[in-house]
Amino acid sequence: MSERVAVEWLKLYAEQIRPRGLPGRGDLLGRLSPDAELSGPVVRMVEQEAGQLLLWPGEFSPGQWDWDSVVTAQCARSDELGLPLVWYCDDAHHALTARLRAAGFTPQDREEIMVGRSTEMACAPGARPALPAGTRLRPAATGADFEQVRELAVRVRGGSWNWLPAALERWSADEDDPCAVTVVEAPRHKVVAAGLVRFHTGTGFASLWGASVHPAWEGQGLYRSLLGHRAALAARRGHSYLYTEALPSSRPVLARLGMVTVTTHTPYQYSPPGRPRGAAQTSASTTANPPRHT
Repeated sequence: MSERVAVEWLKLYAEQIRPRGLPGRGDLLGRLSPDAELSGPVVRMVEQEAGQLLLWPGEFSPGQWDWDSVVTAQCARSDELGLPLVWYCDDAHHALTARLRAAGFTPQDREEIMVGRSTEMACAPGARPALPAGTRLRPAATGADFEQVRELAVRVRGGSWNWLPAALERWSADEDDPCAVTVVEAPRHKVVAAGLVRFHTGTGFASLWGASVHPAWEGQGLYRSLLGHRAALAARRGHSYLYTEALPSSRPVLARLGMVTVTTHTPYQYSPPGRPRGAAQTSASTTANPPRHT
């Protein structure tokens, strides 16, 4: 894929997806927490369950805000609450990342923003492998389904994920960014893999989130089946592009299906005095650093 195409796709992503903010996401940051608050140019969420503060900045504008004061204020809030602070930052914003490092933030695992054409991904070689005998791909739509998805996330990623079933139910009924959850069901109605896609109404994009595969079922094509199926769903609904936020471990599979990296972002963590570094769950979308979360 040419660099020119990556630049074009980044432009589309920046124009159509970035302005939508947090509600269209399919992770902890997108659950519309009642604890979310606007603090100057950033949205700050107090996540008591995860024991951390999450910070999502708007577009970096050096001339509009005194970013040294903004960073100092967020650190002071972290110190006040005694909670680690995780600040998600576009790696292109070099001036802000330099300020975060100077204030004592440490970078966590970099995530790649990858984009691909939905029709090409759905038809790519290997995108729809045969499922193991006795399993089937089906939509998840009930509270019992969403609870099984939560249990799978706990098994794969750790943590409680207590917020997930209610979020999936709300996202599924959302008009602006409706969500489709797909599971792979084994005998006795056991969910052994799951993933979701959100369709961003009024844009050419859908997004991939939350893929989990039970460790006992890894290496049998379930992850690729979920990718190909969700790409087909996006194409049928008229969304030409898919985007996702991927850890480096996910990149090879996604690249083989036609996705390319258009930009990156990095969570930066600040720990209050007296609290050891690394005490927070470093990424809302990749709790416990699962190998694949797309």
